[in-house]
Amino acid sequence: DNSIDIWRGVAVIFMVASHVTWFFALPETPIWHNLRLIGDAICFVTFLLTFGIAQYFSLFSKENSPELIKKSFNRSFKLIFAYYLAAFFSLIPNYAAGSLSVELILQTLLFINVPGFVEFLVPFIIFSFAFTLIKKFNLFDQIFKNKHYLILLTVIGLIVFLIGQVVFFAISGVNMNESLRNLLSLISGHSEVYLRYPMLQYA
Repeated sequence: DNSIDIWRGVAVIFMVASHVTWFFALPETPIWHNLRLIGDAICFVTFLLTFGIAQYFSLFSKENSPELIKKSFNRSFKLIFAYYLAAFFSLIPNYAAGSLSVELILQTLLFINVPGFVEFLVPFIIFSFAFTLIKKFNLFDQIFKNKHYLILLTVIGLIVFLIGQVVFFAISGVNMNESLRNLLSLISGHSEVYLRYPMLQYA
């Protein structure tokens, strides 16, 4: 069944379309702005959906074993490698301009300063490790054994989303350290930080 690959292709199409306005510097009009936001959202959600489906078939539908967990951890580390590789190239302009510093490098390594166009990788990295740990310690076994597990997972997802929204409105507008603000934006979003895909809302 290649349906997952088809949806990934759809996501790629939306990704290309939504980034055209960036790469070709099209005028920043309300129409282009809204189309870009819609394209980004559809693209990310589609990638996340296919990622979750793939995780179920490659991880949660199989018997727990050290080999399975090792393979899943390896996939997670590959995502980290992809992020750091992209981050390395994103820092080249800073090096050329003489603005590269140890602080900037550390912030990039710790996901405080997330390079543009790869910010979507951070949730995938965290979700990948989280799914692996959930499988390793059989944390969802009782849920999957319940015949209403889809309803239970939906309810859990809604609760997590609402928690994310509550945290978002609670911290937005609050004066705080910039590094802390950037980290919190990865978890629940922040009104002053753009280009973030908060994990709680997308979980």
